[in-house]
Amino acid sequence: MSKNKEKRIMLGDTPNRILEEYCELTGLQQSAVITVLLLEDLWKRLARARHFSEMNNNIYSPTSDKQPENTAKKKPAPRKKNKTPLPEDFDPPKAICEEAGVDQEKAVRFFKAQAEAKDYRYVNWDKAFALAVNGYLPQNYPQILQTKQENEF
Repeated sequence: MSKNKEKRIMLGDTPNRILEEYCELTGLQQSAVITVLLLEDLWKRLARARHFSEMNNNIYSPTSDKQPENTAKKKPAPRKKNKTPLPEDFDPPKAICEEAGVDQEKAVRFFKAQAEAKDYRYVNWDKAFALAVNGYLPQNYPQILQTKQENEF
């Protein structure tokens, strides 16, 4: 790397006119404008050149002891959603209970009691409720099942 900070560049007519007009409009010195352009553009190009150089230096040769590296980009792992405690305003859709043939009010009351007692945490509380209504809730609490008379209303 050279110690001399002075660099001389030769610009063509069009780039020179553009630079002069820009400096005239903005009041900036040409060296300041060129420095910013170099930093913005060459910084990105340098990063790409380094990456390309490293990729070429990692090529496997049968005579080298270095094993080939897998340079293929790995897909990022999908980000997991956080499980949350039962929301204070938990109110599942009525369609879930209608399809399962259970009393909405009773089913929600039993589900909330169990979720709070056992500190259940789910990503999707509506789906957890649907699974409970179609699974363990009617088995453990048969009183939530609607009678035929309730279904007709």
